[in-house]
Amino acid sequence: MDCGSPIAYLVLQPGTAVYTSDREPIGTVERVLFVQEEDVFDGIVIQTSDGLRFVDSDQVDRIYERCVMTTLVAEDAKSLPPPTDGPAVYAADPAQGQGTALSARFHRW
Repeated sequence: MDCGSPIAYLVLQPGTAVYTSDREPIGTVERVLFVQEEDVFDGIVIQTSDGLRFVDSDQVDRIYERCVMTTLVAEDAKSLPPPTDGPAVYAADPAQGQGTALSARFHRW
């Protein structure tokens, strides 16, 4: 199996083959998930014979031009969850609203 050269997740293309750790095909890349503002890779959504499934970034071992190698074994691959549209993530700033300034009072309010 010739997967080509290693690449970054940012250039991973839909349709790229995805394999288990023992080189069994489990599907193809549907889309790459990442947090653009923080340049953090979140995982990939793959098309399998059972529909769309989510592979977490911790389960992705290596990304190449023509394939993605996972840390999954065949049994784990069968139990991958479907992707979900998660709720928006909000970051709390514990320092916001501190102090005696008028703007701080509005934040506390």
